[in-house]
Amino acid sequence: MSDFASAASRHLRAAKAYLPTCPDTAGYLLGYAAECSVKAIIDIAGIKVQRHIDQITPEHLILAADLSLAVRRYPVDLNADLQKLRTEWSTSLRYSRTGTLTHQQVTEFHRLVSSVYMKTVLAMVLDGLIDVVPQ
Repeated sequence: MSDFASAASRHLRAAKAYLPTCPDTAGYLLGYAAECSVKAIIDIAGIKVQRHIDQITPEHLILAADLSLAVRRYPVDLNADLQKLRTEWSTSLRYSRTGTLTHQQVTEFHRLVSSVYMKTVLAMVLDGLIDVVPQ
């Protein structure tokens, strides 16, 4: 069984640890953290989606909100940080040459992903929709 919220938390923590010395690894993990954060919202609505973060469209998120009153509280389809992340990060970065991502780029990705994580996973924990995410 998938636990997207727990996976998002794990990937975000690992990315933060790698950021100072291995920005490429941190960037790789941040993609997973963002993807899992958004999939946690979709999962709460009961929709099973097998897409990467750059393939999850606003329509998927709108459908999730239409199917679940609980999900309407988390309008990530309108989130500017998620929109910016979608345009600047792609799954192809997972397979890019080492050194492609700069520390500055990954620091910005970390800021964007942290924002999405707080507005999805942490908000759902605070609302009691999901269990406390393990640290």
